[in-house]
Amino acid sequence: SSGINAEYGAERANPNFGYGTIGTHDWWRGVVRECFLSANLDMRDYQFGFVYEDLFRQFRTSCCWEAYPESGPVLRELRRRGVGVVVTSDFDEGLISLVKELDLPVEGVVVSYVEGVTKPELLALVQDRYGIEMHVGDSERRDYQGACALQGVTPVLLDRTGKQEGKDGVISDLNGLLKLF
Repeated sequence: SSGINAEYGAERANPNFGYGTIGTHDWWRGVVRECFLSANLDMRDYQFGFVYEDLFRQFRTSCCWEAYPESGPVLRELRRRGVGVVVTSDFDEGLISLVKELDLPVEGVVVSYVEGVTKPELLALVQDRYGIEMHVGDSERRDYQGACALQGVTPVLLDRTGKQEGKDGVISDLNGLLKLF
C-alpha cells in the first residue's frame, strides 16, 4: 500500500495512468516496481520483467477482481426499471474488458485513460455523451462534488465505510440506489 501511494505521488509527471506520455503498461510497471522496492523485494531487471508481465496480464482479467455482491442484482433491477447505467472511472483501458468479463449489465464504460481527462472533467464528458441525471461515486471530491458542479445531475456518495451514514445523498451500498428509482 505504501508503495502504491508513493508511486501514485511520484507519477505526477505522468498523470492519468501515463496518458499521452509513457502509457499504462509502463505506468503500472513503475507502480509495481515501487511496491516491490518498498517491500525490500529487489530483483534484477530480467527477473522483474518476467514477474511484472505475468502480474500485468493477470491484473487485466477477472481472476484478480470481483464486483461487490449486490452489484449484479442491483444493476439488473435498475435495467428492469428502465434506468441506464454507465460505469465512469479514473482508470486505464483494461476496465472496459473487465466490466464485460464480470458480466455487469451496463450501457457503457468510460475510463479516464481512453478519454484523456480525469474526474471531475470526465463527468461532464459522460453527461454530454449519455445525458446522465445521477452520478454515484466513492470519492467525495472527484465524484460527489464533481457531480454537484454539473447542472441537472444528482450526486450520490457511495460510502461503504459508514462514516457518512445518515447524510443526504449518501448510500452505504448499491442497494441504496433502488430507493432512489
